[in-house]
Amino acid sequence: YSNCGLQSVTQTPPPGTVISTNTVVQLVEQKLNGTSDTCTFNVFVSDTTRPSITCLANQTGYLTATCDFTLPDYTTGITINDNCGTAGLVLTQTPVAGTVITANQVVTMQVVDPSGNTSSCQFTVNVVDTIAPVLTAIPNDTIFLDANCQAIVPDYSTQANAQDNCSIQSETQTPAAVTIITSTTTVTYSAVSNGQTTTIS
Repeated sequence: YSNCGLQSVTQTPPPGTVISTNTVVQLVEQKLNGTSDTCTFNVFVSDTTRPSITCLANQTGYLTATCDFTLPDYTTGITINDNCGTAGLVLTQTPVAGTVITANQVVTMQVVDPSGNTSSCQFTVNVVDTIAPVLTAIPNDTIFLDANCQAIVPDYSTQANAQDNCSIQSETQTPAAVTIITSTTTVTYSAVSNGQTTTIS
């Protein structure tokens, strides 16, 4: 403003300039009498846009001989982006790579941009046991008929000695222990763990 009138007002950077960082703006007033006044002020930019993140599909983890699975580093399979570019984006995984799990686990991936804006996504690691139970082979057994020409089938669970990398859910002997038989009989023994079945006879 001038009581003697203004010839022009110049802004630097000019209107319409695209900025991406904090910028000093200068205004110069050129008066009709040849003098000028200058003022400056700061324009502070603020990023409030969250980065984008695209997660993996659910993953499968195969249980080891010790009935566990170690989470790998899933960050390399995650797609992240940001309106201000990917420089400075920080991607984290929870639980971290190297965590040992024994059951299905939800994994959370989070990305943070330099302005503190965050986005996250989740997927599930489903653990699968592909190791079948182990049974000890039972040799043929001889049992003697009693006075009624009958014999009782023994319990062969100790001899079968079912073992598994996780745990045995069930054991089945057919015919069952204490079944009465009157002739030579084939006994079948089965152990089940996490859907895996082993049978001997």
